[in-house]
Amino acid sequence: MPELALTLPKDGGWVRFLVAGRRASRGSKDALIRAELPNGAGAIVQLPVMVRVRKDAETLTTAERAAFLRALAAWKTKPGLTRPTRFEDYYTAHDDAFSWGIHSNFGTQVSNFLPWHRAFLLNFERELQQIDPAVALPYWRFDVKAPGLFSAEFLGALVPGSTEVRFSNTNPIRGWSRGQGEALRRANQFDQQGPVSPNNLLAIVGRANEAGCSPQNAVQNELYRSVTDRVELNYHNGAHAGVLGWLGAGTSPSDPLFFLLHANVDRGWAHWQESRTRFVSDGQNEGSYTPTGRYPGTTIPQRVREGLYALDPMWPWGPKSGDAGTPNDPRDDWLPYRFPFPSVPGMPFSAADPPTPAKMIDYMNVGGVNPAHGACYDDFDFEGKDPRTN
Repeated sequence: MPELALTLPKDGGWVRFLVAGRRASRGSKDALIRAELPNGAGAIVQLPVMVRVRKDAETLTTAERAAFLRALAAWKTKPGLTRPTRFEDYYTAHDDAFSWGIHSNFGTQVSNFLPWHRAFLLNFERELQQIDPAVALPYWRFDVKAPGLFSAEFLGALVPGSTEVRFSNTNPIRGWSRGQGEALRRANQFDQQGPVSPNNLLAIVGRANEAGCSPQNAVQNELYRSVTDRVELNYHNGAHAGVLGWLGAGTSPSDPLFFLLHANVDRGWAHWQESRTRFVSDGQNEGSYTPTGRYPGTTIPQRVREGLYALDPMWPWGPKSGDAGTPNDPRDDWLPYRFPFPSVPGMPFSAADPPTPAKMIDYMNVGGVNPAHGACYDDFDFEGKDPRTN
């Protein structure tokens, strides 16, 4: 087993070090960190851990796919907070927030689209991990073919000539429905026919890659506002519109494909962040996120909605700032229910520590300001870098 020698101070102070593995975990806590005394004098302590990585859905092993589907099926029937099931909580909350800042409305308003959905995915992933600790959320590369994903054994295949989605008899999510037994619907399916979006992800975020982008395209002074609109309107929207059905409305999280679609969108933001070094998460850097700072209160006419500022807790996790609000002003209006963010020992965010846009920026703690989220993608190394371009 590889060893790392550390020289520790006599005063018992902390020493920072990094531990990285060669692959993701395939079982519960199948990696071991062990601290030993010099010269083989014995172990001080050992800690079993897991290395979870968000992978391309087409590359999952049979066991990884089965574990994800079993966890998804179990999660769908969990009792809800404001609705009968947790599943209904999710698609209702997304629908409630749909026109209140989590989307750009075609570039005409300020949006926390990228950090809000990053938090939404992390909340969902942690709930799956409460069911099976080995599960990580896969992503759907909708700019390439995905025949394995659109199969009856995975997230469903369209019945020919219909919008009905078919699952195999052994698939844990067979019979996926919502409401009064309404079966899952999609208008189109892109598997062998080709990708949903013709736009290459790395071309959209504008970085050097094998698809034809040149290093000159990676403009280092590009700001967050440019990429959030580009990724949402030119990439994300094409995936939703290409499939339609349940993915064509504010209740789109009712189709489990939503979470894999948005994991790929989040991966796009991560690539842009890495190529521009946009990990500053103090809430004051326009390059990483805008609007900066905190909600200024109802006396400021030029304000945007509370929860969109970098240092504001985002709905549905966080409380409002305490302002009574301005009657009939939608900028101060959120629904009263809240999601308690799943708490994980050693990981950030909980009911007492809700996510803000700023806290969602540095997801791997590259800058050392906000804690890492415990989620990463298979085309980044442990320092948040793309090994193909570094």
